[in-house]
Amino acid sequence: MFILSRCSALARSLPPGTRTAIGLFLLALLLPGCASTTPAPPPSSQPDGPTDTEVPDDTIYREIEEADIVKFEGGYFYLANRWTGLRIIDARTIERPLMAGRVTTQGRAVELFVRDEHVFMLSSADFFYCAGVPVGYDAAETAPATPDYEGSRITVVDVSDKQNPAIVAEFDLDGFVSSTRRVEDVLYAAGSFPNDYVLPGDDVDTNGDASTNGDADTNGAVSTNETAKAAQVQFELPRAFVVSINIADPDTPYLVDQEVFFGDSFEINVSTQNAMFVAGVDPTMPDTTLVTYVDISDFQGNIRLRDQFRVPGVMSNRFFMDQHEDVFRIVAEEFEGIYPTIWRVCLFHYDVGNPDSITRLARLPLVQNEGIRSVRFDGLRAYAATFTVSDPLFVLDLSDPADPTIAGQIDITGISTHLVPLGDRLLSFGVNNSWERRRPSITLFDVSDPGAPRSMSRIVLGSRGDRITSGANFDEKAIQVLEQEQLILVPFTYYDSDLFDYVDGVQIVDLLLTQLQERGEVTHHGLVRRSETVDERLWVLSDEAFKVVDIDDRDEPRDIAALDIISDQELLDSGLWTCRDSAYAQDSDPLYDPSYYWDGYYGVACGAGVPGAAMALTLVLAGVCRLRVRR
Repeated sequence: MFILSRCSALARSLPPGTRTAIGLFLLALLLPGCASTTPAPPPSSQPDGPTDTEVPDDTIYREIEEADIVKFEGGYFYLANRWTGLRIIDARTIERPLMAGRVTTQGRAVELFVRDEHVFMLSSADFFYCAGVPVGYDAAETAPATPDYEGSRITVVDVSDKQNPAIVAEFDLDGFVSSTRRVEDVLYAAGSFPNDYVLPGDDVDTNGDASTNGDADTNGAVSTNETAKAAQVQFELPRAFVVSINIADPDTPYLVDQEVFFGDSFEINVSTQNAMFVAGVDPTMPDTTLVTYVDISDFQGNIRLRDQFRVPGVMSNRFFMDQHEDVFRIVAEEFEGIYPTIWRVCLFHYDVGNPDSITRLARLPLVQNEGIRSVRFDGLRAYAATFTVSDPLFVLDLSDPADPTIAGQIDITGISTHLVPLGDRLLSFGVNNSWERRRPSITLFDVSDPGAPRSMSRIVLGSRGDRITSGANFDEKAIQVLEQEQLILVPFTYYDSDLFDYVDGVQIVDLLLTQLQERGEVTHHGLVRRSETVDERLWVLSDEAFKVVDIDDRDEPRDIAALDIISDQELLDSGLWTCRDSAYAQDSDPLYDPSYYWDGYYGVACGAGVPGAAMALTLVLAGVCRLRVRR
């Protein structure tokens, strides 16, 4: 860690041009080339082409859904298991779960949707992660075979016969998908891959204007003047892409459209049914974020690129941005100077009422020379938690888009990694600030008076071992807050010196009106990815196993049933025995550990891993771009 911090300081002292060149080189390593184009659907299944119709009436509601590694539909669990592919668990009688069916797919299964007796599963032809370290498919003779595709694949599986699911369609995408959304009958996927040219007209100003509008030509590049294009061939810079697949008839889904544009795709935001915002680090200007407005208003799935704008600073995850009516809001860390660097946490508002001419409405500085780990927008209010030694929590009033203000703030102990608004209450998940015995923590706030937020209850989990950590600190979906059931489920990992092994499980916490109360725990085989309740029973899922638990007595939970998803022997025979993630969760420090940013930023977001020296260089880039604020 000391070495990385020194490398980060050295990188900050380099001239901007040198830093940019190093960044471009490392980005080229990070995203392997994907030169071929996305396969087109049969002509008979395509719509007539892009339309310029008016934006549909917002009163016509289209459902927006986010994919996950598990979906529960009609009494069945559908799992996107990274090692085994699709697995279906019959849980119609939750106390007696059965493995119903399976489809073994190539590559690493990432996430899935379920709709109309069909599963739409995203897989990636990148690397497996073994305790946080990327390992190639062919690292051992027994390791999984290299996939027969590059980039990403969307597999459509008919699951009407649960015992005999059948693949009905596959869509290969040349780049690596970072995010997906389903908007009613259309599935959208956004990602990145490198390209040979710098797009002409990339003169993006800080007010949000850019000249990259246009439809994609047959080569996937935004149409522009060829003379200007030839004059700007300088580096191999990454391109982002958005593709749409119409799934109105799930038996015959078809690729509708694809748009390719300059930039990167780290995260997407789909707060409304008509717009997608694709955001990523600007590869030509370190420490800035490039945001592209993608028009997804067409019900059939035709895509239109609108304006593109640059935001000073960088963000950490999808919760840092949001759209409310005609205002796009984003919180970023902006930097000034080379060394020493001054950085500020700022809220930015942009007017997106005219998607072809987006302008900045407001900039609200929150704090200087502090980093930020968690943000959450909630209507006309937002919450942001920054940190140095203490963790200031800001309550932001966004009722006037042109003049957002800090309504109130409170200093709390520790580091907040995720925020969950609950009306007049707010939950903060994170870690305490004890370097020797760092543990997961949960704080309940009263925010009924935004000008005077106050802490009502705080617990620090665990009394076992020297150090207990939680996967919830790097995967917010691993946390489950069930307000009506007054229940919080928090995954944990600790090392048992008597067993010489890691212990994984779920901590049960009561969520009372003004108080949090730690109850019993459920141990499990493998790092807990998800947990929830069905028919008053708790279910727990890891990559290795599925378990059902009786929690009628929350202090003394009782195991009811368990299923192996992949056995220890299968992991051993496949050369994946060391790929269990308990050690990774244990060693990942949400403040300093570079592997946290590797998995949370590049590994998962871009879907691509690089072995050996390339990985080390990429971690240095992560130190330059992100660890500089983690002091």
